[in-house]
Amino acid sequence: MKITEVRPSQVKICKNRIRSDSGNLNDIEKSFEPLGGLLQPIGIAPDKTLIWGERRLKAWRKKYGDEPIPAVVFEGNRRLAEIVENIKRKQLTWPDEVRAIAEFDEICRQLYGEKPKGRPKKKNGANVTNYSESWSLRKTEELLGVNHAEVIRAKRLAEGIERFPQITQAETKGAALHFLHELESAEERKHAELPKLEDFALGDCLEIIPTLEAGSARCIVTDPPYGVDLKSHWMGYPSELYKERMIGDKRDEAQPLIDKMLTLIVPKMAEDSALYMFTGFESYPWLYYLIKKHLDFRNCLVWAKHKIGAGDWKWAYGYSHEFIIYATKGRPPLFGAQDMDVLEFSRVGEGYRLHPAQKPVDLLKFLIQKSTVEGELVIDPFAGSGSTAIAALATDRRYFCVEKDRNYYEKAVMRIEKFKNAGGVGE
Repeated sequence: MKITEVRPSQVKICKNRIRSDSGNLNDIEKSFEPLGGLLQPIGIAPDKTLIWGERRLKAWRKKYGDEPIPAVVFEGNRRLAEIVENIKRKQLTWPDEVRAIAEFDEICRQLYGEKPKGRPKKKNGANVTNYSESWSLRKTEELLGVNHAEVIRAKRLAEGIERFPQITQAETKGAALHFLHELESAEERKHAELPKLEDFALGDCLEIIPTLEAGSARCIVTDPPYGVDLKSHWMGYPSELYKERMIGDKRDEAQPLIDKMLTLIVPKMAEDSALYMFTGFESYPWLYYLIKKHLDFRNCLVWAKHKIGAGDWKWAYGYSHEFIIYATKGRPPLFGAQDMDVLEFSRVGEGYRLHPAQKPVDLLKFLIQKSTVEGELVIDPFAGSGSTAIAALATDRRYFCVEKDRNYYEKAVMRIEKFKNAGGVGE
């Protein structure tokens, strides 16, 4: 590379630039004064096509007209150089950033070939497969200075933008992943016939629970409304699903709802059976006394999520846990080793939630296996996205679930059917 000077009018700017928005040029223009010129030159090809530094070029032209501007003449792959320059400056919008990362990885794979899958082939004890000349995600990570998860997420979002351009309206990459997953799920339901499941009911649990056989349930695992009026506006994307208030989630709705549910479901519980109910710290005080009214209160378990949830944490500690009330009818045993009351399970990842309050299947499997044996019945009267059903199927238990919201019900049924068709794997 050699440094030269070129007049702005001589620089050719292609239309398909990495950065779609030039943003505010005032800060760049002001930076010229104390430095007596550019901090870094622009990058151009031998034919004076701009590779990087479009905002610097525009700010220079605005301040100095067509006076010569310092430039580096770059003779390598122009597009790769432009991407590296923009990614490392960290001034791209998230849609431009993910498209740039995905494009960089794709160009390099075309230039250097895909890394062969499996173990390297050997001949006479020496490797025949040459990994050093092929391309891999690790090389993309190293050259762009981003981690593995970021590259995977960028490739998924870049593909998602091609299918659903509206996800670019999301404020963040995390919100966009949620929006993308929701749109993909809606598309899947549109083209698939909704299966009928006898053990997953659409309706009001207060009307359906009385139809169940008395003493049939060995375990209740459920995540009722917390009574906090959750709307999830924080997710930052234009989704009707997450802007709607959750059914029964005001305190004056949730408290009597759970009380009536417990009145109806306790007779359906077998002798020596268990209940696990998720809740938050705001709901715990009144829920504690409500549970004691119907069952024997045993423990308040703490689910540690390993990640801070949404909120303005400038004035408070990051919220990274939820409570699980463990109560019993009689004295059922807890199977397996003696466990502590703090349960560490990562929350459901970005882009994989079908419901704003979705619980991890692994956590539900743990609870189910602590209080039941194979073949016993698990009931969830507030089933949401069907995670309890998936956990029951994965541990060879029977289940009966109820969900009142048709949107979540349809998602759950499709999810359960897909899990069954996959032979009980994929969650």
